[in-house]
Amino acid sequence: MAAFLRIPEGHSCPNAACLNHEQATRENPDLYRLYGKTRSGSKRFLCKKCGKTFSVPGPTTGHKKPHENLLVFRLLVNQTPISRICEVADLSYTSVYGKIDFLHRQCLRFAAERERQFSNTPFERLYLCSDRQDYIVNWGDRKARKTVQLTSAGTADLHSGYVFAMTPNFDATLDPEQVETEADGAGDNAEDPPFRRHARLWLRSDYAASVERAKATAAASGRKGQSLDVEIQQREVLVAARDDLATAELLDEGQALPERGMQVHAEYGLYGHFLYLRHLLHGARKVRFFLDQDAGMKQACFAAFHDGVRDRWADAFFVAIAKDRTVDEKRTATAEATKRLEQALTARGLNPAKATPTEVRRVKVAVMRERIQAITDASPEERGRLDGKWVDHPFPTMAEPEKKVALLTDLNGYDDDDLDRLAHLFNRASLHAIDRFFMLVRRRLRLLERPISPTRRARRVWHGYAPYDPAMVGKCLDIFRVWYNWCFTGEDGLTPAERLGVAKGKVRMEDIVYFDPNAKAPVD
Repeated sequence: MAAFLRIPEGHSCPNAACLNHEQATRENPDLYRLYGKTRSGSKRFLCKKCGKTFSVPGPTTGHKKPHENLLVFRLLVNQTPISRICEVADLSYTSVYGKIDFLHRQCLRFAAERERQFSNTPFERLYLCSDRQDYIVNWGDRKARKTVQLTSAGTADLHSGYVFAMTPNFDATLDPEQVETEADGAGDNAEDPPFRRHARLWLRSDYAASVERAKATAAASGRKGQSLDVEIQQREVLVAARDDLATAELLDEGQALPERGMQVHAEYGLYGHFLYLRHLLHGARKVRFFLDQDAGMKQACFAAFHDGVRDRWADAFFVAIAKDRTVDEKRTATAEATKRLEQALTARGLNPAKATPTEVRRVKVAVMRERIQAITDASPEERGRLDGKWVDHPFPTMAEPEKKVALLTDLNGYDDDDLDRLAHLFNRASLHAIDRFFMLVRRRLRLLERPISPTRRARRVWHGYAPYDPAMVGKCLDIFRVWYNWCFTGEDGLTPAERLGVAKGKVRMEDIVYFDPNAKAPVD
């Protein structure tokens, strides 16, 4: 996941006997000077030590229609199907897919140049929302009418909306036949998962066993329209029934494994996701995680940030939201929350119509503190009285109409002085930042839009715009994440990168398309 952050190998003097042979032009521009360009437009350099000349290709070297790259980029992030991109840009399917590969490389190069510095950035406080989203890949063979379902874990900053990572559970670099052969030779099919050579990958034997388990647990799946308390209890029952609490998913008979590349077990994807965040945010001083109640997410978060939990600079909360409520139900819940807030303001001698934002914030914290205090007073435990206890959020929003929050890191209990701070964190608990990004993925990436059919039936339905190559899921998510962070402005006119404080302004899309990591070149 972090491979794209590695500093790329630079270009240096090709003369092995020269002292500048291992001195790259980018890091040592004073050792070279520009010496014109090649016929294809590549920069040519002259080594000042030995006089040898060499060329460095640019990002669009070899492109017959480099001016179409920006157009394809704009169309891709604006809900345009591949066939319409071909039509508008007057390109073949092969050319469009080639340009998507190019855009993917450019987006990663652009992001790496900036996110490489995050590990040394002393972020004062980060409130991070983590959740997962599923994507459908079409079958390529009529004889096997089964779709591939990939899952991507995502984490976004609650304040700025900046998406730090989107990591699908798929490895495009592996060959399924080769992996199966190696697994048979190593005896993986006879070993328990932790002792396998390819433990992180979905093998055919795993798929067969998963189908049988899925049949047995199908009856335990929840139905829409039930209360949030029932949904939480059902999730806890399903997780507790697993042999491994970190195991997140089961594949049923309506799904298939990818024919190209290898699907990674979701729990390994989650552990990798949070370990990557630990590496990326190494300089953060305080981190608060708001996690969806997915199996394995809590364990993965703790594995990566265990020292932060121990030393009290990292906390984690479960956030449960009733996501399937109708618009009318959301409006009713929001109206009740507004009435509840007005009553709380009036009870404290404040006029709801004239209360300042600071006064409203203090009242919300006070109401939440009362709810937390009621739970701690009723608990017989001396320590960890709040650990895993669900608290009803008194002031839900239209986006999150019914919400419950549970603290997962109450190790030694909290005294009265800490309750106000804790009430503030409970009030802030939300998944809105990552859910909003997920919503935009569905609305702006036609390849990854939500299936019209119900999820279970959708596994048997061919989707006209869904990709056939599972690798396209990761490529599109990487492209969209970079565009969203650096180019997409909100109602305040700022991009997520600006709100996070890592950008001074909106980045033009052409600056990403034609980004050249070797731009810091010597002068003539």
